[in-house]
Amino acid sequence: MARYCFYCGKELADEEKCRCREQAYRTGASSKADNFTSQADDQSRKSETSDDNNTSETHRQSQEYNYKHQSASSQQQQGRYGGTGPYAFRGRTYSGPHRGFSAPLVGLLTSLTAWFKTPADKIRTEALNPKRHKIPLVPIALNFIFLMLWFFLFYHRVAQTITAYNLNLLSPDSGLLLLYAFLLALFFCAIEVFIIWFLLKIMEHLAITYIDVLRHSRASFVYLLLFVLLALGGVSAVPMASLATIIAGFFFAIYVHIRSLVYVYKLSANSQLRLLVFSMVLFTALLTLVERVIPALIKIASIPTTNSIV
Repeated sequence: MARYCFYCGKELADEEKCRCREQAYRTGASSKADNFTSQADDQSRKSETSDDNNTSETHRQSQEYNYKHQSASSQQQQGRYGGTGPYAFRGRTYSGPHRGFSAPLVGLLTSLTAWFKTPADKIRTEALNPKRHKIPLVPIALNFIFLMLWFFLFYHRVAQTITAYNLNLLSPDSGLLLLYAFLLALFFCAIEVFIIWFLLKIMEHLAITYIDVLRHSRASFVYLLLFVLLALGGVSAVPMASLATIIAGFFFAIYVHIRSLVYVYKLSANSQLRLLVFSMVLFTALLTLVERVIPALIKIASIPTTNSIV
């Protein structure tokens, strides 16, 4: 491609340098008429050279566009039809017949693994996502079902242990145990949200309702479900360890719930710690009360003994 001088527009060879500026400096002491004439000539040369340069630049850009377009088309055809099998890969993109089903599946797996890989970021995302500001019915329903099943198995296992040590006692009615399990699951699913709402009202003086706090409980119920499922797997073998897992799950759910509300209502670190401490204290007190009252309400019938008449 031809080279031109930037100042005078002269066509140059491959390694040639134009000395027009030096010549102009040397002849700068000449008359004004000659200077004006030379400037006019330079301007005319520049205009002609710029026109030639614009034409050559347009031609060069057109050639580059055609070359890039042809190379992209060849790469696309090579990625689509090349390879050793009918399902070729372009980078990490799967171009087989099931490509449409891979994207939703990968998105679902990424969302699920984020609860374990980046829990803090996931809690913040769920709290600030406007699409998530609805009552999480699915996590609440799953927690209620599995928690009711855990309470039923836990008290049934405790009753079996009591009757095994005392042969004069009968196991309690399964229907009665199921009723208490239903009430306990409903109570604990509701009391976790109620405690946080109550403390926000009296300690932070926020104008929020119970439903507002419930709308931001998705992350807390998701993590609670993990603890409930873990406790449900060992309730028959080690009921006391299973009970400890349930308590730890509720404590962690309270922390996650308060953490979500911190992002939404811009609470300070002191407010977060106050809410966390008082929530756990109130929940422990209610749990102790329930653990004292419920076993007393479960009736364990005694085997009637027949006295021989002498």
